[in-house]
Amino acid sequence: YLLDRLSPQAPVIVLETNGHVLYANSRALELAGIDRNTPDPPTARYIRDNSGELTGRIEEPPAFTPVLIASGFPTPQHMASNVRTFMQTAAERGCTTLHDCGIGALGGESDLDLLDNVMAS
Repeated sequence: YLLDRLSPQAPVIVLETNGHVLYANSRALELAGIDRNTPDPPTARYIRDNSGELTGRIEEPPAFTPVLIASGFPTPQHMASNVRTFMQTAAERGCTTLHDCGIGALGGESDLDLLDNVMAS
């Protein structure tokens, strides 16, 4: 694992901005219960080297969602604060429209509820 060289003890994950690929170190995979014997979920995969060992590259949300869950999500209050700050910054810079293809990908309808609550406050 490339990320093991950076942090061999603490879990580390890096999600690409495209939302389709996540990189994890061995500690993050261990916490999620993913090992070389974990089967690939439908429509997703754990990338393995020629000997069958995981490389730390995980493709598509069905495969990497357990890693995200095991690493802990921000609280709804923290997310609302971040969204509010992001929207205020965008408005200050003249943005009138924002789009995020990831809305609902992990949180489902609760992502939309969070946005509704931020906009109402």
